[in-house]
Amino acid sequence: MTPLLPADTGQAPEIPAAGAAPKPQSDADVSLQQGPKELDKQMSDAGVTDEQLQHSNEPAFQVP
Repeated sequence: MTPLLPADTGQAPEIPAAGAAPKPQSDADVSLQQGPKELDKQMSDAGVTDEQLQHSNEPAFQVP
């Protein structure tokens, strides 16, 4: 068996750290508070009521 010679990999490339991670977002940008309000507005605009959801065939909307 012949031993392997060390591979010449050359000089490591310079990688700037500035683009390694995304910039932090503000609390307003990552807040989930607007989601339920938007959904309630969409349901209201469409005339969908909680009672209609309870009587639907969707198990996730059924009240035990």
